[in-house]
Amino acid sequence: ESSGNPKTCPKCGDQSFGAASNVHQFAEMTGAKSEVIRDKAALDDSSDERDSVFYILSRHAAFENRSGGSLALVDIPFGIELAKNVQLTEVNLGKVDTVSATRININQIDGVPHHGFVTCKHCGYSTNTPDLEKDHSYWNKYKFHYPYCKHRSKMYSGEPNDVFEEVYLYRKQQTEALKILLPIQTFATEEYRHIFKAGIDLGLKEFYKGNPAHLSFLEYQEFNQATSKFDQYLLLYDRVPGGTGYLSKLYDKGNFTEILKKAYIKIKNCSCQHEGKDGCYHCVYSYRNQYISSVLSRARAEKVFEELLKHSSNWKSLDHSLSDVTRSGQIEESELEERFIVALELWCSKKEWTFEKRLVNNIQTYYITIPQNNGKSLTYWIRPQVWLGTADGVSRSTKTDFILKPVASNDRDEESFRTFKEIAIYLDGYQF
Repeated sequence: ESSGNPKTCPKCGDQSFGAASNVHQFAEMTGAKSEVIRDKAALDDSSDERDSVFYILSRHAAFENRSGGSLALVDIPFGIELAKNVQLTEVNLGKVDTVSATRININQIDGVPHHGFVTCKHCGYSTNTPDLEKDHSYWNKYKFHYPYCKHRSKMYSGEPNDVFEEVYLYRKQQTEALKILLPIQTFATEEYRHIFKAGIDLGLKEFYKGNPAHLSFLEYQEFNQATSKFDQYLLLYDRVPGGTGYLSKLYDKGNFTEILKKAYIKIKNCSCQHEGKDGCYHCVYSYRNQYISSVLSRARAEKVFEELLKHSSNWKSLDHSLSDVTRSGQIEESELEERFIVALELWCSKKEWTFEKRLVNNIQTYYITIPQNNGKSLTYWIRPQVWLGTADGVSRSTKTDFILKPVASNDRDEESFRTFKEIAIYLDGYQF
């Protein structure tokens, strides 16, 4: 659904937004009707197993342009912002296992069936599996139409026409939400985002002394035009249309810190750690995350919330949105580059090397100190986005993703120190 068919993306300004190949029909889903053969619907006591059907869902959030301010831990960066009027849109793009369909990429989701839901324009019958509809052995006798449709004799030929349309289905909800800005270098992986959600869910239950089941989570990326990167958010939204006011109470330094603290204490003191487990239903596991429990970790959740609480006395009230908070000197140009730094920091912690972040000329740079034998050490300076040319011994002018350079050594053997060369890293695999 679009207003006035804009030629550029309203989120990031991409010029390809209005290209013909990117245009697709959408239909708002206001109701549903399902009909099955009685024998297919009947259950007996022999088994309670049912076939699960999974659909590809894409979720979006549209906020009012004006911001009422935000609360942030600027040095991490981490923060919260209350959106009192947000429109959430959920789009059903079709079944995961649809066969014989042209696949496309939508919103970083691969494998989306291009035809979506093949729908009769006259009777409204809709199917995501046109190949099954054509199969004579398929139990559904309607074949693309309801019995009363005047076009019931016409079959879908593989493309839209005056009878059939290919649509994606969507539904909208107007509500309120709490935007939680996640520091990309801490939550770069899906695993850590799941861990953080599990901890916040636990903190909410402790804070409200019960389960606020009407509050749900949505992972959300927002393009930041100032940094030309996507900021990572977790939306805590109210499933009750219009909102219930619960989230207004959470938009408070003290209350939100209390949620972090309660989650940390509950996770830190959980008895499962003394039973050889790394999580249980008293800490990070819950009914709503039961399908991803394998990636949850009590120990990692403890470290995440401990780090946030270390900075909890530094909350700042800002008169602008959270998008300005992420301008922290990071000049990495892609999420892959940011993940490289995250992986490097994790590697250093495993090797017991020292990893430091420093602002040099307002640019975030990194230092790794590697212990050598007999108490000696070597320090590497890592800087992103460095241009190299003929003066650097490079035949063609190029911008590296990172430069690793030895800058200090307490080894008296200077010749040994000079054997360490500068290393240029290109994460896209292209090197000069």
